Amino acid sequence: MFTRRECGAFALGVLVTGGLLLVAVTQFEATGEAMSILYAGSQQGATLGAAADLFQAASENTRPPDTQPTESKPLQPRAVPSLVPSLDPLRTVSENKKPPETPPTESKPLQPRAVPSSILCRKNVAASSALALFCREAPGYPEIWADGMLMLGEKALVDYVQHWGQHPTKLGGKQLSVWYDRRDLKASAMLHEQAVDNYGLKKLLSDAGDKWILDFGGNAGFTAICEANLAPDAHVLTMEPSPWTYLILRANLAQAKLHSRVIALRGGMGGQTGSLQGVHYFTASSGVSLHAAGERSSHAGGAFTSPIFTLPELIKKYSIDHIALVKLDCEGCEFSSAHAWLQDGLSDRIPQMVGEFHHAAFKGGKSIQDWPKEWTLSDAKRFYKFMCGTPSVVMHKGCKHGRRDPLHENYDSSGER
Repeated sequence: MFTRRECGAFALGVLVTGGLLLVAVTQFEATGEAMSILYAGSQQGATLGAAADLFQAASENTRPPDTQPTESKPLQPRAVPSLVPSLDPLRTVSENKKPPETPPTESKPLQPRAVPSSILCRKNVAASSALALFCREAPGYPEIWADGMLMLGEKALVDYVQHWGQHPTKLGGKQLSVWYDRRDLKASAMLHEQAVDNYGLKKLLSDAGDKWILDFGGNAGFTAICEANLAPDAHVLTMEPSPWTYLILRANLAQAKLHSRVIALRGGMGGQTGSLQGVHYFTASSGVSLHAAGERSSHAGGAFTSPIFTLPELIKKYSIDHIALVKLDCEGCEFSSAHAWLQDGLSDRIPQMVGEFHHAAFKGGKSIQDWPKEWTLSDAKRFYKFMCGTPSVVMHKGCKHGRRDPLHENYDSSGER
């Protein structure tokens, strides 16, 4: 005698064996009535066909009542990932498990190398050379190398530094060795002028205190070193437009251990902000031209562009309150800058000024044509009086050429406008 569960299993096996596809298998398993019918049929020796009929009848009796057909709805996309791996061969499981995306970060420009390349430093570099100090990362030198890389590029920078020579001297009462370009035929003369205190800075800065010393036309930094040594409590700012000379200026400040105290800017002084073009002469750096980068010259030189700063701009940026001294030796920039100081009254804030008056920056001659073309004779007279006729302003060159003096009796005013 079979139990109902055994009879049900047996009947299901018989039906599958007979090749019948029974869609209502779950109904058959769940409905006791269907199993009773099958069981009764088996007791009566029912054939396979009779058993099938009995099963169909049982399944029909257990169907839910018919309902009205409903409109089919389109399948909605799955709200969760499928548990079945993707069959797309181009997709991988790792792609299905991508980490959450993060917002892109702004790429930063590469910073210039602060020291020469290791290959260069491994070569036979003389211990006393400037390149050796850059390789050893002496105080102040890494910043200079990084700036030089930006201004000149590595190849030109290495070539330039390899032309540096050292000269022992005494500036502002302190002994030190300074750098200079060995090709510069005027370097020794410039150094000698500052070593003997050609401007008389020792007297002029005796009571500078913590005031400002402004050095426009810094060149190799000899004057700035003198000023800083003679006035240890003063604020010193120096400017040089040529990138080549500016690097030597910075290196000399590092040699004097003044690189963290003296403000060194690469730029020129002018009456209005902007930029200037110039030509650096490696054999005569003091004669740098600030007119046009394409200027022809017998000197081997390099063209450059430099920003122009104004005195009001510097006063605001560095909070310059009291000025002790201005040194103005900037190859002709005085026609723009000092003229502007006269116009806006800043000249009254300059108690002392030294430097050079560069008439040679304009075409020579005995007429007003030797001055900026937009100036009148009245402008020239006022400017000349300020530069060469003011007791507190001492120009060591440029004020003794009578033919260019609009106040001189032999001055030719035929070009007066």
